[in-house]
Amino acid sequence: MNRGEKGIRLKPKRNIQFSVGWSSILMIFVVLCLTAFGILSYLTAGSDYKLSEKTAQNEQDYYDMLRQSEKKLQAIDAAVLQARSDAEHASVSGSCDGLADGGDYSKVSAVQTALKSSEPPADKCRACCAAFLQTRLSKQGVTFSNPSAGTLPVSAEFSVAGDRNRRMRVSLVIDPFAGKERCRVISREVTASGQEQAGESALDLWSGN
Repeated sequence: MNRGEKGIRLKPKRNIQFSVGWSSILMIFVVLCLTAFGILSYLTAGSDYKLSEKTAQNEQDYYDMLRQSEKKLQAIDAAVLQARSDAEHASVSGSCDGLADGGDYSKVSAVQTALKSSEPPADKCRACCAAFLQTRLSKQGVTFSNPSAGTLPVSAEFSVAGDRNRRMRVSLVIDPFAGKERCRVISREVTASGQEQAGESALDLWSGN
């Protein structure tokens, strides 16, 4: 063995160990928490987006139905004025001759009874007007709560269709001799198709009064 070899001393081998301290555990915990919060935030944002989209669609559908109902009310108001004019003519002349819908009016027994009665012309006019209203508005899809009463004012309702199988039902009171209040809206309700038959409650909406 030479001199160089005598000066070499071998060091004992040491096993390298990696110890996990509290700082590492805390870091892992923070990363897991941030990941969980990120996933929850993503899911919440998706749910909020779907809810906002559905709300916007419902509002758009409501205003579409509201616009349809207003157009329907205009047509009803025109029919109410025409029924009052026809009733005034019939109560004075004692017949429905010369009226555009005189043929349909004459088929109503209440009209014949009113015209043949000895009541004052004003009472005859109101009785005829109630019958004329039901005759004209029934053709427009309007229904009446008590069609056999033959008196004014009358309670009626109609409905308009919306998207996603929804409908708006409008209830109103009609009195041709009430001036600007001749067609007074009582309520507007939005229901799903078949909801009334299933016995579910309707959604009451503000009528704007």
